[in-house]
Amino acid sequence: MLFAFVVAVAPNQFAHGGDRGAGLSASSMGPGGTSVQQGEPMKISLKVNGKSLEATLRQGETTRDFVSLLPLTLTMHDLFGRERISQEEHRMAAWSKDELQKMAEADDLHISPFREDGATYGTPTWIWSVAVDGGLYVGGYNGQNSRWYQAAVRQKAGRIRTAGMTKEVAFEAVDGRFNDQIDDAYRVKYRGSPYLAPMIGARARSATVKVMKREPAD
Repeated sequence: MLFAFVVAVAPNQFAHGGDRGAGLSASSMGPGGTSVQQGEPMKISLKVNGKSLEATLRQGETTRDFVSLLPLTLTMHDLFGRERISQEEHRMAAWSKDELQKMAEADDLHISPFREDGATYGTPTWIWSVAVDGGLYVGGYNGQNSRWYQAAVRQKAGRIRTAGMTKEVAFEAVDGRFNDQIDDAYRVKYRGSPYLAPMIGARARSATVKVMKREPAD
């Protein structure tokens, strides 16, 4: 599903911008350059598969941060039949520097993708993890036959526990040359381990997953 946020303006100042590129434009200004006043609710225009919708956002820090991202276009994916999420990297909540450092240094990450019902967490599985370029990555020793990997790519969400933290997360399969950087991180973190060679082999590389922090659904 293609989900496009088109324009954000104050109430009674709803307007569509001109075509630009993919035909989408956005502004936090009303017609004639009128700015959105602090404390006012904010209306946005949504286009979902070509259908236009209107929504009202309550003012607050989260709303202001969101509006600062406009315009944006997202590809939405079904999440166990009750909600939709976008797995685009820049739309997921970023790990803080402190979180990433703690997870990078720890060797106790347990992953629990959702079960088929989309609500029950699977049995926690201890796996290797590394931090690369601001992201968290894990791999399956048994490759794509790993049960946790199969659940992660199927359900696309779940929970991790590591470094004394419990986080709701989304999962995204990784392939291509970026695996080389992940392998380098494995070599540094797990040097001397008898499991290092298979973990940077083709089987484990085929089961590499990016772990992204997400906010639980209300």
